[in-house]
Amino acid sequence: MLEIKFARIRKGLTQEELGEKIGVNKVTISAYELGKIKPSLDALIKLSDFLEVSIDELLGRKEK
Repeated sequence: MLEIKFARIRKGLTQEELGEKIGVNKVTISAYELGKIKPSLDALIKLSDFLEVSIDELLGRKEK
């Protein structure tokens, strides 16, 4: 889920700052970015809204 990391960096946020915005801790954001755990649907929606990217983009889906 490196797309989360790239979107976070584009917004100029640390993992801790992003976690605070969506209600999870820095360790969870790191685990999302490394693909160790998958965000819940609720977390994906919050990430998508806050980072201003589609859920498809966060999941690495490309348009055909």
